[in-house]
Amino acid sequence: MAKKLIRKNKQPGELLHIGDKKIDLPLLHLFSYNEKEFYETRPFPVKDLVSLDYNREDKTTWLNLYGLHDVDVVMKIGSLTGTDKMVLEDLLNTHHRPKIEEFPGYFFFTLKVLKMKSQVLETEQISFIVSQNYLISFQEDLGDFFDHIRDRIRNNTGAVRQKKGDYLLYLMIDALLDNYYLLDDEFEKEYKKLNYEIIHKPNKDTAFKIEKLKNNLTFIRKTLSPLRESILRLEKGNSFIQQDNQKYFTDLKDSSLEIIDSFDTYMHLLESCTHLYFSLISNRTNETMKVLTIISSIFIPLTFIVGVYGMNFIYFPELGWEYSYPVLWGIMISISVGMMLYFKKKKWL
Repeated sequence: MAKKLIRKNKQPGELLHIGDKKIDLPLLHLFSYNEKEFYETRPFPVKDLVSLDYNREDKTTWLNLYGLHDVDVVMKIGSLTGTDKMVLEDLLNTHHRPKIEEFPGYFFFTLKVLKMKSQVLETEQISFIVSQNYLISFQEDLGDFFDHIRDRIRNNTGAVRQKKGDYLLYLMIDALLDNYYLLDDEFEKEYKKLNYEIIHKPNKDTAFKIEKLKNNLTFIRKTLSPLRESILRLEKGNSFIQQDNQKYFTDLKDSSLEIIDSFDTYMHLLESCTHLYFSLISNRTNETMKVLTIISSIFIPLTFIVGVYGMNFIYFPELGWEYSYPVLWGIMISISVGMMLYFKKKKWL
């Protein structure tokens, strides 16, 4: 809805960044590598984009852009790679649903990565333009999601420098899914704390904490569902994924399904927490009402006796008896003790 309202005043085809500005200036980071050598430049000058030979068959080029707010830089990259304007529009809209689209010469893949900071769920959109010989990644903010991949390229560890852009994409998606595992660990800690609080010391804020976690889980599931669909499409293969790399995307599919199952389990557990919380609160209320009812029951006959002797009749024969007062106290105490013993025998106490 926000996108439509903003675009009312824009020309068709005009590119617009939709989202928060997370860094002051955009930053480019370039890797160009093959099995024998690699080349790295950070920061890579924007002015040098026009001279970048991104589609060399003897090398794999990885260009990473931090910061999406500078539309001119994104347009230059799009012009360099021949990327469709509709793709750039989706890329600049950080509220866009995760998706995958295939075009002649490349395919576009976008997803959301979530992280917990000070019990607040933050989201960042990361997008990829992938071809056989290059991969261009777009991040909203500076981050360390791919530092271990850069170290692999620098040190020639694993198969990354022997492979092309499709394998690099696998490594990057795998790194982002690892972040969901970290998020899963955070939710496990929060759930255990909340479950302990519900059982041992529930308070008026407990219900709000449950609802907050449920809202976060709903958002996570909303993000993971289209991501799973996109990974399933990658797992089925396209013209840019080599046959011998297909097994890696099958592994991504299994990981995404495992993560979704885990968060679904937390949602069911939180539903149980809600029922448990209100059940315990109800039981405590019932216990309180039971105690108050027992106290009221004990005072009913005592109130009756006091009411009788509080009437304004002139003649009460026992009023003239000198032991009437202690006897009356004895009767009332006996009634109270007798009723207590009766309630205890019935296990009402």
